[in-house]
Amino acid sequence: MSTKKISPRLQQYLAQLDRLQNTYVAILSQKQNVDSQLIEVKNALSEIEKATEEQDVYKLVGNILVKVDKERIKNELSELKTLLETRQKTLENEVKRLSSEIEKLNEVVTKMLKEEGLVT
Repeated sequence: MSTKKISPRLQQYLAQLDRLQNTYVAILSQKQNVDSQLIEVKNALSEIEKATEEQDVYKLVGNILVKVDKERIKNELSELKTLLETRQKTLENEVKRLSSEIEKLNEVVTKMLKEEGLVT
């Protein structure tokens, strides 16, 4: 039984593919986190909009609730929403870019594996 060795060049491509896939997973995780935060911020803004002027608005700080000015917290949340939307867009672009790179590198690796007779 003969065992075929993987060329150093193919090993480099496989290592690069592994790194790209790990980065892809990490970026997807970050994106899911940002998506969740954005949903929370949008829900909070919606609730603040529903609150009347007579109703107090509170913010959770650590383990305590602190009374805050409605307009101030609304502005803070709006700024945070904008920041999260920008971050979300950036992460979406990164996911697309990585996905494309992984696809191209997969094609190269598959071709090399066939050329080296490691797969049929």
